[in-house]
Amino acid sequence: MNQLSNIGANIKAYRKANKLSQGQLAEKLGVHLTHISRIENGKYKPSIDDLIKLSSIFEVSIDDIVKGKTDEKHIEDDLQKTPLYEKIKMIEELAERDKSTILNVIDSMLTKKKFKDFLEQQFTS
Repeated sequence: MNQLSNIGANIKAYRKANKLSQGQLAEKLGVHLTHISRIENGKYKPSIDDLIKLSSIFEVSIDDIVKGKTDEKHIEDDLQKTPLYEKIKMIEELAERDKSTILNVIDSMLTKKKFKDFLEQQFTS
C-alpha cells in the first residue's frame, strides 16, 4: 500500500469512527463528495488545508492522519477523550423523554445551521 492509500485509508477510518458519510465530511471540509472519495481511494492527496481541517474535525493530530493510528481501539480511545463524548454518555443515562427532548433541540439547531449555510451559499454565489 502506498503513502496516498495509507492516508486515504486513515481518513476513511476516522470518518467511519466519527459516523460521518463521505457527503457529510465533504460538507464539513467544504469540498465536493468526489474529492473525499478520491482521497480515500488514494487517487488524490489531501492538501495541507484539508489535513488541518480534518485534524480539527476528527480531533486528532495531522500526524495521526498521515502516519495512521486507525485501529478501532485507538480511534475509540481518542473519541472518548472529547468533551462531546462525555456529554453523550451522560445523555444516554437520562430518561427516554429527556433524551428525546435533547435530540429534538439538537436536530432543530442542526437544521437551522444547514438552512443558514444553504442561504449564505445561495446569496454569495
